[in-house]
Amino acid sequence: MKLRGLLSGASALLSLLISGHGAWAADTAAELIAEAEAYRQSYQFQAALSRYEDAARAAPSDYRIHKARGDLLATRRRHQEALVAYRRAAALNPDALELHWALWALLDRIGPEEQALLSLQEIARLDSDNPLAHLRLARALYSLDRFEDATQSFQRVVELDPEQLVYRLLLARAYFDVLDYPAARREVDTVLTRARKGSPEWGAAQNLRQVVRGETTDQGARDDFNKNVQIPGVDMFAWRKAWAFAREKAWQLMKAGRFGEAEQALGELLTIHPDDHQAYYDLGITLIKLDRCEEAIVSFEKGIRLNKYSEFYADSVFQMGRCLATLGRWTEAIPRYRRVLDIQDWGEEYFYALNFPDIPKVQEALQEARHSAVESGQGLSPEPKSRAGKDRHEPFEIPLPPLAEGQSLRAPISIQVDFAPIVPSTSIGWFVQLVLSGDVLQEDLQTGQHEFLAIDPKDTFLPDDAEIYVVFTLTTASPDEVVLTSRWVAERTFGLPPNTLVGTDLVAMRLNEGSGYFLLSRPEGGWSTGTYRVDFYVGEEATAYTHMADVRFRVIPSSQLP
Repeated sequence: MKLRGLLSGASALLSLLISGHGAWAADTAAELIAEAEAYRQSYQFQAALSRYEDAARAAPSDYRIHKARGDLLATRRRHQEALVAYRRAAALNPDALELHWALWALLDRIGPEEQALLSLQEIARLDSDNPLAHLRLARALYSLDRFEDATQSFQRVVELDPEQLVYRLLLARAYFDVLDYPAARREVDTVLTRARKGSPEWGAAQNLRQVVRGETTDQGARDDFNKNVQIPGVDMFAWRKAWAFAREKAWQLMKAGRFGEAEQALGELLTIHPDDHQAYYDLGITLIKLDRCEEAIVSFEKGIRLNKYSEFYADSVFQMGRCLATLGRWTEAIPRYRRVLDIQDWGEEYFYALNFPDIPKVQEALQEARHSAVESGQGLSPEPKSRAGKDRHEPFEIPLPPLAEGQSLRAPISIQVDFAPIVPSTSIGWFVQLVLSGDVLQEDLQTGQHEFLAIDPKDTFLPDDAEIYVVFTLTTASPDEVVLTSRWVAERTFGLPPNTLVGTDLVAMRLNEGSGYFLLSRPEGGWSTGTYRVDFYVGEEATAYTHMADVRFRVIPSSQLP
């Protein structure tokens, strides 16, 4: 069993009592703590606890004795007694930062979450200038769906460290989740302006930009997913029944070639459900059959605006091109045809395949449009500008959705290993707890396995600290042997380039083991001051697919300790 952290803490407490008091009570307490230390070193825990209790009676107003007793009780799984000891210590000294870290680590391990959150709030209050304290609090709030409170904490993180671009991305995601879309886009654009092109932050911002611009189905955590499904004051069963009958009627009329009646039926359908993008597509097809191409173009454009990536998108663009060609507007038809050819690989994806235009027909229509444009004296349309040079996209030319850039959905997609993970919450998959600490205690269980507990939990370390630990508890014990990997990254530190990999550590989890720890020893010359990130992966390969979680810590000079 590893006891260095507990013993060093007890030794420090003993020194404080001897040097700080000359009274008999203090001398007695110091002697009792010395005995407790000796008993603990020889694994006689009950005797050690007894001596702590005697020391607390001799010096009842010294919070350090109660905390030391709580530390030992916590390692013996006497959690409720440990909480009583910690809370008594907190009543004696409410501003002891190390005490609230110990209390949080215990509450985070045993629950409930709301009580652990109170400890994080105290840590953020006491260590108010530490952005990582507010970051941990923000993530905890986010995990409890308190998105508005989490956003305020993320704002405080950015105020304290405005140059850390990842914090701005976390804030952007938080803004997006509370539906403040302009603020979210502003933070992402700030990162894209400041980040070095190709850097992990730049790549993460590029990904997040697609989300905050509304180019995915994700509309934010506070978005009402059922807003188009549940209509206040409307019998939804009757509504859906009427909508289904109207759609079936329109389809049957189109199938029978009765397009005049189909137009009327589609109008009734859109009266029932004005946001039915497929109805606008069907109406566009119907209007083409009725030789009303101008109106058909308007209908197709409405459908595209309602659902940018619907299965009807590619054919809608093609049909718009055909309508423009019919109207003799050849130079406007050409870019529509080119757009379809640009995205022809979409036709290999099942979502678009059933309704994707026939490519030879598109190529034939493009050649005819080019020829007709020359003959009519309109000339060829200019080549489209690069996307980067456009202020906005035309209705028919929208940014490509994820996975629709010529990549098969079934094929592996290459993703850069070094990336900046944007995970606002503490939802961490495999792990139920990740605690940074200055030491770890290994307890041997009667089953022959081990449990690891964090000693001296914190997020701030000194340049000369010998070792830094991340102690973890798995959500469920491993059913098979598995390797877990950690990568220690100097995210922004003095004297090192951003995102410098400074070390790795692997843990082989045996059958049914539920806890462990990662470790990085002090590099030669000491830890560089600044912020570090530890990324965690399943297996030995570090990729976006195997990434599970991340935690951050900082290294500061001892003169800056709170």
